[in-house]
Amino acid sequence: MSLLHLPDDVLEKILSYISYDEVSRCRLVCRRINYVSKRVLNRGFHKVERYHAQCLRQVKSQLPRRESERRKHPLARHCDILTAVETRLSLLGMTFMKFIEMNLCCFIPGKVLDEIYKVLRYVTNEQSPVRAHEVLQELRDLSSMAMEHFDEKISPAFRKRKDPGPKIVTGISIFAPSLSHHSKLTSRHSSNDHKSSHKWKEEVKSMAQKQLASRKEIQFLKQRIGEMNKSHSELEKKVFELQNLLATHTEKLKEQDLKLGVVHHLVEIKTGVSPTMDVLPPTVTSDDTTTVTVTEVKANLQPSIKKRRQVRRINDRCRKRLKKN
Repeated sequence: MSLLHLPDDVLEKILSYISYDEVSRCRLVCRRINYVSKRVLNRGFHKVERYHAQCLRQVKSQLPRRESERRKHPLARHCDILTAVETRLSLLGMTFMKFIEMNLCCFIPGKVLDEIYKVLRYVTNEQSPVRAHEVLQELRDLSSMAMEHFDEKISPAFRKRKDPGPKIVTGISIFAPSLSHHSKLTSRHSSNDHKSSHKWKEEVKSMAQKQLASRKEIQFLKQRIGEMNKSHSELEKKVFELQNLLATHTEKLKEQDLKLGVVHHLVEIKTGVSPTMDVLPPTVTSDDTTTVTVTEVKANLQPSIKKRRQVRRINDRCRKRLKKN
């Protein structure tokens, strides 16, 4: 039994003991090894993304929230290095993932994956790392060369192709079985496999359409929630303003009541009669021989009474607005 007759999972396990650079070089051996190596490289890119996200999450959870305090924190350099690695991963993803999803290629630069893992292990194990540009110099050189070579030499040929084959998913191939099984199938089985693969494609398309519709619906609901939150905050501001206005008017009303009480008290002292009586004599003479008529008392009290009525009207309007809101 030769090496090529082993299942794909066993071959992937064997290739996992070597570096990704060596895996990318093993693609030249034969088609079977090329197929398995592609799966290993694609899976390695997704693994390094998850590992980087985990490291960045751990570092950010230990940093303070204030930006000024973060710069002085011992983990500031760790965060700078991880954010720089994040930008490199996003650039690599934009360069390769489009063609990987179309099954036109795999993640070709395995040496870049090895360098990213090296940087991440250095950041997690080192308590006081050096500056970011010193750590990431090799990674920047390798990734930039890989992206330039891919854009100039490889991707132009891929753009001419229109009908991509079945996707190579990291871990399991959805539409195609392993090559060892292909050699044993008859022509009748191959036609059945073609029909089943067509059904799988239709199901995947329908699932993608449903997922897209659900995402649009979620975005619409998020927008509606944002609008409702804005309107709610505006109403709260209006209620707060009306409450402040009501408080100021009540204070003014209290002041007017105090002034009116003082005026009543002075009138009672001078005239000896309460000004609130409905029937008053035409003239009243006090002890100091000053004559105060009822009309003069009413004339003195009218401005304060008018102000009091105005304040009450404003308070009633404010209460009505608050009830409506």
